[in-house]
Amino acid sequence: MKNWWSNLSERERWITGGGGALTLLFLLYALAWRPFHANLLTLRQTVATQRQDLAWMRQAAAEVKRSSASPAAATARQSNPQSLLTLVDQTARTAGLGTVMKRIEPQGEDKLRVQFEQVDFDRLIRWLGSLEQEHGVTSASVTLDRQAEAGRVDARLVLQGRTS
Repeated sequence: MKNWWSNLSERERWITGGGGALTLLFLLYALAWRPFHANLLTLRQTVATQRQDLAWMRQAAAEVKRSSASPAAATARQSNPQSLLTLVDQTARTAGLGTVMKRIEPQGEDKLRVQFEQVDFDRLIRWLGSLEQEHGVTSASVTLDRQAEAGRVDARLVLQGRTS
């Protein structure tokens, strides 16, 4: 290798050295900097999403504290359609259905229309059962469309809260 290098003219040594340096810079960029930078962007997006989740959790925790502070006030709020909306949203997120819940809208004083896409059927049924057993929320209407992936459905529900 030394022999080969010493047999090169000065101009060829500069070209070879410059090419080697450029190759080294390219390899450092491609193998170190670019993956690091891509990972950094992904982590920044994850942090932003987690901050939004944290803000929602803090709001939900404040609502839980308020509702547990006064049982009479909690009973009064259960007949309020906003409380039903909050209850359904919170329990769906807790059950792991928050990402597939695409729409939730009030339908009168004590009903909600909820739409899920590509939801796990078993998880949806367990969530509906817990809503009825723990909170007295019943399903007034359920429409399910089977999807290509096994165990997945699109669901449109009309949920009805307790009437006081």
